[in-house]
Amino acid sequence: MYVNQKAIDFGLLKVGEEKEKEFLVETKDNTGLVTFSITGRSKELFSIVPFELPKEGGLAKIVCNGKKEEYIRASVQVKVGKKIHTIMLTGEVVAK
Repeated sequence: MYVNQKAIDFGLLKVGEEKEKEFLVETKDNTGLVTFSITGRSKELFSIVPFELPKEGGLAKIVCNGKKEEYIRASVQVKVGKKIHTIMLTGEVVAK
């Protein structure tokens, strides 16, 4: 499995602002779907579209929604069979 990101920094967001970032997942000889899970203190700020990729992989988008002021600390687990790749998510949400 190849994932083109080890970390994604969303920089500064204002409360209520959204930012999107893309990442690429490529697989070889994969027999199952590529799945994602979000963990960490700020996990409720994130969504991934699509939440699954076909076995060949592809592009996925992670969306950060600055719902409240905080330092962003979370991670995305990219799973292909028993292989796991972690992408660290950072940034800061500030008042408008």
